[in-house]
Amino acid sequence: MTITVRRAGLAALAGTTLAAGLLAATIAGPASAAPALRPVAPASHCVSASVPAGAVVNVAPARCFTSFTDALSHATQGAVRLPAGATTVTQGQLDSGRARLMYQQPALVATVVLGVSYKDTGQSGDTWIHTGSYGCDTNPDVDWQNTGPLVGPGGGWDNAIGSAVSFSDCTGRYWANAGFWGANIDTPWGSGVMNNASSSIQWY
Repeated sequence: MTITVRRAGLAALAGTTLAAGLLAATIAGPASAAPALRPVAPASHCVSASVPAGAVVNVAPARCFTSFTDALSHATQGAVRLPAGATTVTQGQLDSGRARLMYQQPALVATVVLGVSYKDTGQSGDTWIHTGSYGCDTNPDVDWQNTGPLVGPGGGWDNAIGSAVSFSDCTGRYWANAGFWGANIDTPWGSGVMNNASSSIQWY
């Protein structure tokens, strides 16, 4: 009999405690959740080979890095190593690096930089370095291309380019539509009506 009384007493006590807890929660209201912190995505600087004019394939797989310096070093087989934090390169730097590589390790000279596309205006933001096995010639025909849509590294480059430059005797022509039609602009450009409006590229 004593055991039964004790159990009943414990049950009553538990019920009283639970009710008090519910009452306190009702008065206090629901706990406010802390705002979720969104991780900042690292900068993306990618390199991919463009394809010759008339090729059926669109663009080769890309290799991406967290800095423009590392991406450009990869694009030039280590011939050009810019200072940390650099986001642009000149034709002179590319030529010097290529000449040095040809003297030291000629077998490695297999690609040139055709141009650089930037996500933001004024040659800033994420970059996409376009390469080819040779530069452009003096003929008016197209030498290299990306027929689009510009899926690009990570899938986020179609209608997302804010500025562009070209190298290796090339002019890059950025078209509003895949397949090279519609409005277009030639490099170098850094803003304007083609900002976030390019879907294919030719180099000639």
